[in-house]
Parts: sequence; structure tokens; C-alpha cells
Amino acid sequence: MAVIDARSRQIEFLKEIHRRPGITPRLWETFAEITTIPRPSHSEGPMVDYLELLAVNSDLKYERDPHNNIFIHVPATTGYENAPKIILQCHSDMVPQQDKGAEYNPTIDGVHAIVHDDGSITADKTTLGADNGIGVAMALTAVADLEIRHGEIGLLVTSSEEDGLGGAEKLNFESMRKFDYMLNLDSEVEGEATIGSAGGGYTHITMPLEKISSGDRKLYTLDISGLAGGHSGLKINQGGGNSIKVLAQILSEASKDSDINLVSIGGGDVLNAIPKESKAIIAVREDQVAKLNTLIEQFKEQIRSELRLDEEKESFNAKFEPSETITGLMLSSDSSSKVLQLISDLPHGVKEMTGNSVLTSTNLARIETNETSLRISMMSRSAIVENLSDQRRDIKVAANDKSYPGIMIEQLEPFPGWEPKENTKLVEVAKRVYNELTGDDLKTVITHGGLECGLIGNKYPNLSESIISIGSTIENAHETTEKTYFDTNERTYRFVKALITGLSS
Repeated sequence: MAVIDARSRQIEFLKEIHRRPGITPRLWETFAEITTIPRPSHSEGPMVDYLELLAVNSDLKYERDPHNNIFIHVPATTGYENAPKIILQCHSDMVPQQDKGAEYNPTIDGVHAIVHDDGSITADKTTLGADNGIGVAMALTAVADLEIRHGEIGLLVTSSEEDGLGGAEKLNFESMRKFDYMLNLDSEVEGEATIGSAGGGYTHITMPLEKISSGDRKLYTLDISGLAGGHSGLKINQGGGNSIKVLAQILSEASKDSDINLVSIGGGDVLNAIPKESKAIIAVREDQVAKLNTLIEQFKEQIRSELRLDEEKESFNAKFEPSETITGLMLSSDSSSKVLQLISDLPHGVKEMTGNSVLTSTNLARIETNETSLRISMMSRSAIVENLSDQRRDIKVAANDKSYPGIMIEQLEPFPGWEPKENTKLVEVAKRVYNELTGDDLKTVITHGGLECGLIGNKYPNLSESIISIGSTIENAHETTEKTYFDTNERTYRFVKALITGLSS
């Protein structure tokens, strides 16, 4: 597919949307605009500029802080000045993943959204950013919808949610203390209201490396690809492969029968996505290349047989080929061995379940080497504070300085979980409104994914028992196969409208 400019992408997308009956034009026009705005975590400026401009053009008061959080104030409908005040809350950033060969780089170009015949919406070989772009579009559409009668609405869009809830952590808008309810629009299953979520914490590990001359050795690349990846909270229990673990496993097995040294190793991207691709450059004696190639093929098939997901069994690959890297240095045998052993020692995956739900887990998310050191980043989650602390303690035990002299471990202050509260007025109204609208029951759930609700509720006690999270169905968030559907978003928007009306009456 040829690369097309941002405006043409919007037109192409909207032409397909407008062929469908029963659309909410403003919802899709807004989402189309958002898809073309680059908005990775910590670089949300252009997205927040867009929101600020909308506020200025609509003559709405707003607050914007130095951390790119923005809070837009929408006055009450005439006659509803005394109705409850409602916050619609979303986040501005997205997880910018792309396949090899993708024409668009989400961190630079935004994404190219495509509508398919079955009503599904994806992007062209990148993440779509429906998480949380469609939530932002719904909120912006709702505050401009003249059919909704409401008290004062605050549109809160936070930054850096996908990388540690950084924006929510720095929130300091005093005006939020006068609001009665908050609807977070960041859930990903239609017909569910999330009322609780896991807390989490990040660990960064740095280990010094010893480098020596590579002499006359040949450099080769081992490239792991074709794993599913995915959201590290929502998919950690599905048994998908971790490319960093797989890469280290192959190299560890191969090194038992071959004399190989690491030159560099890298893999993973964002901390809340299971790494799907990783790569190592290794130095090999020329007389061992053929043997090593055979070993890698054997281990590749062994790992393929161990993978639990059918899609990975078909797409998994471990490509071994000459490297174009030019360097005269490699890691010493001791350093190479310690790197591979450390990766093996560190936890990844589910630690504890409660019923059919994940209670505690860790994602070994990212690894990279530089001139002097190795750096590994991990994300642990749990709904219980003590269990999260235990999991992070396990990481420290695995990365001890007796086994790995000079190693340094940095564990950032964890973000809190969101304690579920089932029988609140907000939950009761949401259930009643949903049943009246659809004839179905609204499910209440607790997610292992991270949401900003707990953090915001802790900061603003007036909201602590008056928050739920809802949203349309989004499949494969944080993956290049991310998908949502036209119909689920239209139905969810009608629910958002009805819920605002129900809370305001």
C-alpha cells in the first residue's frame, strides 16, 4: 500500500465509515483526526496541542500543566447547573508498535486506520491507537452533543499512561475536587464496567560488561520474530512466548556445543507489552558457523513445539545470518555467560492466579546493551500490595550481586491498585441504564491491566467511591493486530450518552 499523507488518510477512512448506516459523524471525524497525530508516551505535546486548540475554538476554560495533562471545563446545560458534576477521563498516549516493512512510523506519522468489509478497524502494520484514541474521541463527541442534558463536565486527558501512569501521578488540578463522578473511558470490552485493577511497579537492572577483542571471529545476527506479544496485563496468562527469553534460551543451548560470544543483545519496546522481537549479534569462529547454524535450526524447532499459541507455532522464526555490524569488540566469555544466565534467572509470566484471574505477574519487557553495560527493564503487577512486594523481592533475589558482581537494581515507587467497590450509586445507575438501553446486564469486572482510576481516586477522595471504567471492545491492544469494530463503538457511545443523562437527572 502506497504511503499517503495525513489528510488523505482521514478522507479514505471517513469515506468507508460514511458508507455504514447509523453513524455518529463527529465521533468518527474526531477519531480520524486523532489517528494522524503522533502520540507516544512522553511525547504527547502535539495531541495535547490539538485538545487545547479545540478548547480555545469552543471558548471553553481549560487547565494544562507542565506534564501535558489537560482538564477542559464544559459548562452545565441550562437548567442543570445543580446536577452532579461528571469527569470524563482518558489518556492521550498510545503504544507505538510497528511490523517490519511498515510504511508508517506511529511515533512520527501517526497511523493509517483502515475500515474492513466486516466493520472491523485496524491500522496498516502498526498499532491502531484505539487504546485510548477512541475513548478520547467519545469524550470529545459527548461534550459537544446537544442531545445530552448534563451538569458541569470535566474532560480530563492524562499523559504517559502507557508508561507508568506518569501523568496521573503528577495530577494537581484543584478544580477536580468539586466533581462527583468519574467515567474512565479506557476499558476494552463492551458490556463490562471495570471497578478494580492491579497495581504495578517497574524494575530496572544494570549490569557491567567486560569487552575484549573479537579478533578474526565472524559476526552473525540471531533474530527472533513472529511471537504474538501483546498487553502484559491482559495477555500474560495466555502462554505466549517472550522473545527475550527465547533468544537467551537458544543462545544458552547453542553455547554448550559452540564457542560463541555476545557482541550485543536487544529486544522489547514498551514496558507494558510482552516483547515479540529480539536480536543478538554474536561473534563466532568461522569453522563453527555451519555447526552453529544446524544447532539453531534444531533449537528453533524444539521451541516451536513448546509454544502454546497456534498462531506462534506458525509464525515463529529464529533467523541466523551474517551481520553487517562492524566492531572489533565482543563480550568476554564470562560476561556473555552472565548475561544469558541473568535472563534465565529473572521471572517472567504469571506467578499467582485467583480463580480464573491473574493475581500477580511480571513482564520481562526490554533489554539492551551499550558500550559498558546491560540494562533490563521489567514490569510487575498485582492486585494485592504485599504480593507485588514479594514479586519485586523475587527479582532482587534473582539479580543478586554475589552471582552478578557490580549489578545495580532500581525499583521505582509502585503505582497503587484500584480497590473494587461494587455497591455504589454510580455502579447501580450504570447497571440500570445499560439494561434499559440494551436489555442485557452490565457485568462488573476487575482487570489485571493497569488503570489510572486507583491513582486518581487516591489523590481525589471525593471520587474514590465514584469511579468506573467502560469502553468499546478493542482486541490485541499494544499489538500491530490491534482491532476495534464500528458497531461496538457506536453502541458504547450510546451507553456513554445514556449514562451521563442518567447521572444528571
